[in-house]
Amino acid sequence: MTPTHPVTYTRDSSSILDQFSVWTGKTHGITGRGDIAKRIDDLLSSNRQELSLGADEPSSFWGRTDMARPDAAPEHDVISLQVISLQESQRLFDAFMKYLTNGSMYFDPQLHSLPFIRSRSSFLLAVILAMASTFTSLCASSLLHSQLTYHANRMLSHIRDNNLKSIEIVQGLLLLASWSEIPHTLSQDKTWAYVSYATALAVELRMDSPLPYCVQSDPIYSSGIHDLLVRNAHRVCLLLYIHDRNMAMVAGRYPIFPESTVSSPSNLNQWGKHEGASRYDGPICASVSLRKTITGVHHKLAAHSLADFQADMRLIERAIADWRAKWALEITSTPEYGIIAMFSTFVLALTLLKKDHDDENNDVEASKTCEDLAFEVVCASIHSYKSWTGIVNSATFDTSMVAFCAIYTLQSINRCDPIYLSDWSVFRLATVQELISELEKQAAVRHHTDRENSMTAVDAMARQLSRGIKLLFTKKQVGCPPISSDESDASQGQQIPEMINQQQGIVMNMDGAIQFNNENTILQTHQPNEQQFIAQEPRFDDLTQLLSSTNAIPFIPDWNLQSLLPDANFNWDQIDHSNHDTSSNIPFFDFGQ
Repeated sequence: MTPTHPVTYTRDSSSILDQFSVWTGKTHGITGRGDIAKRIDDLLSSNRQELSLGADEPSSFWGRTDMARPDAAPEHDVISLQVISLQESQRLFDAFMKYLTNGSMYFDPQLHSLPFIRSRSSFLLAVILAMASTFTSLCASSLLHSQLTYHANRMLSHIRDNNLKSIEIVQGLLLLASWSEIPHTLSQDKTWAYVSYATALAVELRMDSPLPYCVQSDPIYSSGIHDLLVRNAHRVCLLLYIHDRNMAMVAGRYPIFPESTVSSPSNLNQWGKHEGASRYDGPICASVSLRKTITGVHHKLAAHSLADFQADMRLIERAIADWRAKWALEITSTPEYGIIAMFSTFVLALTLLKKDHDDENNDVEASKTCEDLAFEVVCASIHSYKSWTGIVNSATFDTSMVAFCAIYTLQSINRCDPIYLSDWSVFRLATVQELISELEKQAAVRHHTDRENSMTAVDAMARQLSRGIKLLFTKKQVGCPPISSDESDASQGQQIPEMINQQQGIVMNMDGAIQFNNENTILQTHQPNEQQFIAQEPRFDDLTQLLSSTNAIPFIPDWNLQSLLPDANFNWDQIDHSNHDTSSNIPFFDFGQ
């Protein structure tokens, strides 16, 4: 308490310490009094020159951790560096915003123009132009695409080394996560690194706050564009939420981007309907809401160790139906949202397969339901690809999602049919082949940046599915085996049903196929030596394991893309090294053999 009357006692260190002896002992029982006494004497001394030293010096710290540090600079600008002309940049930028919906939805046309982005982030500009130049119909030069991609990657290293951060840098990282090529060596995949780094910057910049400091301190900030700038930051948060939840699901990791008021149901209900909302803001809210719905249903399903499959499926279907009804208008913007909803239903149904069912019929029904849901995603995707007007620009996650359902379909064919493929299996197999054809068409119109070390997502998935079909044909046959005369006589006058419980064995038809009822059933044929084929029990084999120990749904990581690489056969004995300079320590490889 400040005294209200003049101090009449002698003011020195001893008197002050006596008043606060309890506190003095807390600093140190033995030396505390002496150390504090010296400090008090210095403060009470008339010579304060020493104390005033440094008073006028600037602070050692300035700014804030949530202050933006943009990366835009002429020495990093692809136009200033003459990598690409201004006219060509404008053309590619306009094409990106018009045709590549999986990228343009990240931006607001009212705000994001080429001059705006160029003035704020050399990195984001390079990424946008690199993504647009991926497609041969937009950029005929593969060299230009490679140069732009290289510059974007070089800029990312510069950003990391100098701890630069801005909303535009986060947007560029999300674009890279959506469109990055898949490396042959999967340990080099950077998708999760892009998402996690973008998350770290967004959290550090506090972009989910009502008015982020990086926005209010922006030189162009004004009341007139307040909503545009704040919505730009919050849009990135919603997109980060989607990316993070997608990656967490496929990689079996916990999501790391936090819940906030931006992703709250109350904000989602009105954010996309704001008068300043851009075309895809509503669909973005719908997508975030879907991830929340999936998480909520998954938690409810996990609360019961025993499953009533019919009741659980009703819960799943009701939740997805409610989501569709609530966001009916928003999800019509692109057919991909309907496919993602189908895939979400499939993902939730897969969790039921792992539960203990008190009725064997539930196991059979669960397997059949998952097979149908996976195949439905495959069919819907083919329809979307064929009916798409413009450039089909499937992003990495969407392509992986569809390909996984196709792999599941191949596995169900392998599991159900012991030797000879049923009509249903042949039909599904042909449909998967059609999906491969559509993916190959997409791959054919994209430039490959680094053919030796990576491939585009559509190319990688097409190759993996082709590999799965080849593996299937090493185990199965399409034709029907001849049947013995006794079996032929027994079949006269009666019709063999074509579709029987596929979980118990192969489905056969009237053209000579036979039903297997158990694992001991043996097919007798007129092959030389009367070769016997033993029916296989339903099981997962080496095509792929669908659910891992971490409850993740393995997409790319478990697909062994290294096996797609060509064999490295070097004919060392046949190579003529006579003209090779052996003085240098550089290995000599002749690929012309």
